[in-house]
Amino acid sequence: MKNFDSDVLFSNAFQHSAIGMALVGLDGKWLKVNHALCQLIGYAEEELLQVTFKDITHPDDLESDLSHVNELIQGKKSSYQMVKRYFHKDGSIITVLLTASIVCDEDHHPLFFISQIQDITEQKKVESELKLFAKVLETTQQGVIIADSDEKITYVNEGFTKITGYSFEEVKGQRLKLLPSGEHDESFSREMWMNLLTNGYWEGVISNKDKFGSTYTQWLNIGTLKDEADKTTHYIAVFSDVSKLKKAKNKLKEINKQLNQLSAIDELTGIPNRRTFDEKLSAELKKATQWHKPLSVVLLDVDFFKTYNDTYGHLKGDTCLRTAAAAMEKKVAEFSGILARYGGEEFIAILPDMPPKESCIAAEEIRKSVEKLKIPHGKSKAGEFVTTSAGLITVLPGRHDYTPDDLIHLADQALYEAKEAGRNQLRAAKGSDIF
Repeated sequence: MKNFDSDVLFSNAFQHSAIGMALVGLDGKWLKVNHALCQLIGYAEEELLQVTFKDITHPDDLESDLSHVNELIQGKKSSYQMVKRYFHKDGSIITVLLTASIVCDEDHHPLFFISQIQDITEQKKVESELKLFAKVLETTQQGVIIADSDEKITYVNEGFTKITGYSFEEVKGQRLKLLPSGEHDESFSREMWMNLLTNGYWEGVISNKDKFGSTYTQWLNIGTLKDEADKTTHYIAVFSDVSKLKKAKNKLKEINKQLNQLSAIDELTGIPNRRTFDEKLSAELKKATQWHKPLSVVLLDVDFFKTYNDTYGHLKGDTCLRTAAAAMEKKVAEFSGILARYGGEEFIAILPDMPPKESCIAAEEIRKSVEKLKIPHGKSKAGEFVTTSAGLITVLPGRHDYTPDDLIHLADQALYEAKEAGRNQLRAAKGSDIF
């Protein structure tokens, strides 16, 4: 009765087991299989009983499996366990954990095997993905930090060590410190953590310090991991050392600044060029209109400069222009104005917020600043030294809708009158809507 009960219990346990079970003959044939095993590999019971375990074992695992089987038969061990692969009936491959034991008679002669077969395909897939994830973490050049809900560090990768100089052993269990450089104030740190707690992430550029005290620029992305109850379980920080990139950007900015300066400066005289003047005049006219303030423009021309060039040569001519430009620029600066080379031997100045009488005095001083240099000009019909003629326009925006071109045109007309009158003098434009 006891044997019968044991047989019944074994049979029930065999058939209703949640994992695959089989009795396998010494020749490898399936003798008895349960429902779980049939479901696992896709074969009906009668189909399995017609084949051996070798027929559905992956060839790369067969040699190792047979080696274990032989050791069981030879009595070298009573059981073994191994991870192996079976071919499912549909052709797919499943990974199983096989535990096999041998059953012997009273004389210790082997009779058959009892196999327990558990499907671990998904487990192996997860393990493979975890290994891949771990490999990615260790090979990436970015630093990675994982901290628990108490902000204590539980993991850092090799990228972290390369960037910061700290090993995992040195930072394990330490509080997550994101801004140790001291270059960010408390409000910055407070805003960062507020965003992190509110939105679940924060990213941006910060300054940090490595193990050796050197400050470097870091692009940081930090986020939170939460459980099903929406409670934060971990903080994940990923960062890169962008110091070289920042230096390159700063250098590029400096180069662009220099290029902009060069493009704004006249190459010969070193003062602003016509393009810069046009921008300044537009801005000053807009400002004068807004505040209802007077604005003056002075157009100056070096008298008989072609004759000077023909007489003394172009090198002397270039020196003459540079010297004259420096003298006029210095004088214009005294009146808080702007001087530019307008083209050739022409120069133009803006005198903001200056009434008519004062602008005439200023324009005359600017014009005479060149003559005071006493640069010899033996072929000039205007004097024994290099001189200039000047045209002045002073307007009060609001009386008339002047454009920058209008002001230049009026100043040019006044200059023409100065030249017609014999040069080496100043003429101011006149009209009902002009001072």
